[in-house]
Amino acid sequence: MAKKHTSLCVLMLGGKEIAYIRDLNIKSTAADVDTTTRADGEWENSESGRQSWEGSSEVFEDDGDTVHSFSYLENAKINGTVLAAIFKSDRVSGSNTRTGFCQVRSFDIKEPHGGVRSADITLKGKGALVVPAVPS
Repeated sequence: MAKKHTSLCVLMLGGKEIAYIRDLNIKSTAADVDTTTRADGEWENSESGRQSWEGSSEVFEDDGDTVHSFSYLENAKINGTVLAAIFKSDRVSGSNTRTGFCQVRSFDIKEPHGGVRSADITLKGKGALVVPAVPS
């Protein structure tokens, strides 16, 4: 039987949790570096180059949560603040934890009439997304 994991991202500023993000989509990419030579004939050849990562999600405002305020993320976007990010695939055990630093690059607010305020956000990594070593 497959086990469903809920992804969770905790964003921190100065050691203080400022946001919980559920169901974050993380994308990690590497640029192609062309290494084609004449010996390759008509075929391209490449190596993996610079790497980057980003995450995107929809976050919801909880009026009763004074610790994880919606405005912290919005202010981080406006001010270009670098945040510490801790990604967990299991909130209870903390398994598959990844860590890194990021900035909020987009913060698109949706305020439906009579609905819950939310925002689509994009996080852009600043440096490596560190994955713990697999125990041998």
